[in-house]
Order: sequence, then structure tokens, then C-alpha cells
Amino acid sequence: HASFRHRDGSETRLVAEQVAVSPRPTSAIHACNNALGFEMTSLARPEISFRGNSLHITMGGEARVLLRRFGDELYVITRPTITSHGLMGLGEARVELTGSLVVRCVSGENAGMRAELWFGCDAAAGAS
Repeated sequence: HASFRHRDGSETRLVAEQVAVSPRPTSAIHACNNALGFEMTSLARPEISFRGNSLHITMGGEARVLLRRFGDELYVITRPTITSHGLMGLGEARVELTGSLVVRCVSGENAGMRAELWFGCDAAAGAS
């Protein structure tokens, strides 16, 4: 549990807990700032696989951001895959995002709007 005071005098409160360890780890997060009309909840269920010199993390779950100041607009966000290379000291140590990050507005004035960001690996860096 944590709270953060901002220059405008408002406070953002944060609660983050690991809510399950089996069959796979699951973390729940809630953050809110009532003065700014912001609330975020997130459920993260990472699926981790070790691939020799790299670690591959597919992040299940989603984040939900509610913006009360904008007519109770609710956004649902999915996350890209994270890969960490060079774990065994072979090749360059680097972290890459691959796949897509999707932001969908599911309620409010902008309901139905969607943005998708695609991430790809750096072909010049090679694969591991």
C-alpha cells in the first residue's frame, strides 16, 4: 500500500498484492485519485518460459482505466509480450517488446474507439 501527494494537493493511492501463486502467479493492482477522477485496476497473469539464453513473458490479464472527469470513460488495455535476451552472457543483453498493446474505450463518449501499437524485434540484433 502506498500513497503519493501531488503538487495540486491531490493524492493517488495504490494497493498492489499477489493474489495467487498457483497454478500461475497473479497480481492485482488498484490505483485511484478521487480529486482527479482517475481509477485504474489491473490483473496480471504472466506466463513465463525459459528459452536457453532468453526469458519470454506473455502477460495475461488486462488493465482498466476509468476517467470520471471525461464522462466515465472506461479504457481496457492489453499488454505486449516481453523477452529478455542475453541472460547467460551470450550476446547483447537486451529487453524487447513484441506483439501488440491494445487500448479500447468500452464506455463513455468515445466508446468503440481503439488504438493498437505493434512491437517487433530488432532484426539487426539477431534472434536468441
